[in-house]
Amino acid sequence: MATEKSKLGTLDWKDIGKSVITAIIGSIVSGLYVVINGGGDLNWSTIKGILLIGISAGISYLVKNIFTNSEDKILAKEVKK
Repeated sequence: MATEKSKLGTLDWKDIGKSVITAIIGSIVSGLYVVINGGGDLNWSTIKGILLIGISAGISYLVKNIFTNSEDKILAKEVKK
Protein backbone atom coordinates (compact mmCIF):
# COMPACT_ATOMS: atom_id res chain seq x y z
CA MET A 1 0.00 0.00 0.00
CA ALA A 2 1.57 3.27 -1.16
CA THR A 3 1.27 6.28 1.10
CA GLU A 4 0.77 9.82 -0.13
CA LYS A 5 3.96 11.88 0.03
CA SER A 6 4.24 15.64 0.23
CA LYS A 7 4.59 17.51 -3.03
CA LEU A 8 7.38 19.82 -4.17
CA GLY A 9 7.52 22.91 -1.96
CA THR A 10 5.28 21.52 0.78
CA LEU A 11 5.63 19.63 4.04
CA ASP A 12 3.15 17.45 5.87
CA TRP A 13 3.00 16.25 9.47
CA LYS A 14 4.89 13.04 8.64
CA ASP A 15 7.82 15.13 7.38
CA ILE A 16 7.87 17.17 10.58
CA GLY A 17 7.69 14.03 12.74
CA LYS A 18 10.54 12.42 10.83
CA SER A 19 12.52 15.64 11.20
CA VAL A 20 12.10 15.51 14.98
CA ILE A 21 13.22 11.87 15.01
CA THR A 22 16.25 12.80 12.87
CA ALA A 23 17.12 15.61 15.29
CA ILE A 24 16.87 13.29 18.30
CA ILE A 25 18.98 10.57 16.69
CA GLY A 26 21.54 13.15 15.53
CA SER A 27 21.82 14.53 19.06
CA ILE A 28 22.20 11.08 20.59
CA VAL A 29 24.87 9.96 18.14
CA SER A 30 26.86 13.19 18.36
CA GLY A 31 26.50 13.19 22.15
CA LEU A 32 27.87 9.66 22.41
CA TYR A 33 30.76 10.61 20.14
CA VAL A 34 31.62 13.67 22.23
CA VAL A 35 31.38 11.78 25.53
CA ILE A 36 33.50 8.86 24.28
CA ASN A 37 36.18 11.06 22.74
CA GLY A 38 36.18 13.70 25.46
CA GLY A 39 36.41 11.36 28.41
CA GLY A 40 32.85 11.97 29.62
CA ASP A 41 33.16 15.67 30.51
CA LEU A 42 29.73 17.25 30.00
CA ASN A 43 29.27 20.96 30.47
CA TRP A 44 26.94 23.55 28.96
CA SER A 45 29.29 24.25 26.06
CA THR A 46 29.35 20.56 25.11
CA ILE A 47 25.59 20.13 25.48
CA LYS A 48 24.93 23.26 23.41
CA GLY A 49 27.07 21.85 20.59
CA ILE A 50 25.23 18.53 20.73
CA LEU A 51 21.84 20.27 20.58
CA LEU A 52 22.94 22.42 17.63
CA ILE A 53 24.00 19.32 15.71
CA GLY A 54 20.61 17.72 16.33
CA ILE A 55 18.69 20.84 15.33
CA SER A 56 20.83 21.17 12.19
CA ALA A 57 20.07 17.57 11.25
CA GLY A 58 16.33 18.14 11.68
CA ILE A 59 16.34 21.36 9.65
CA SER A 60 18.37 19.77 6.86
CA TYR A 61 15.81 16.96 6.64
CA LEU A 62 12.99 19.50 6.31
CA VAL A 63 14.87 21.46 3.63
CA LYS A 64 15.50 18.26 1.70
CA ASN A 65 11.78 17.44 1.80
CA ILE A 66 10.77 20.93 0.66
CA PHE A 67 12.88 20.57 -2.48
CA THR A 68 11.81 17.03 -3.41
CA ASN A 69 8.55 16.04 -5.06
CA SER A 70 6.27 13.12 -4.16
CA GLU A 71 8.54 10.75 -6.13
CA ASP A 72 11.69 11.82 -4.19
CA LYS A 73 13.18 13.65 -7.18
CA ILE A 74 14.98 16.86 -6.30
CA LEU A 75 13.55 20.03 -7.91
CA ALA A 76 11.44 18.04 -10.38
CA LYS A 77 7.89 19.02 -11.24
CA GLU A 78 5.04 16.84 -10.10
CA VAL A 79 3.89 14.25 -12.62
CA LYS A 80 0.18 14.59 -13.38
CA LYS A 81 -1.70 11.37 -12.78
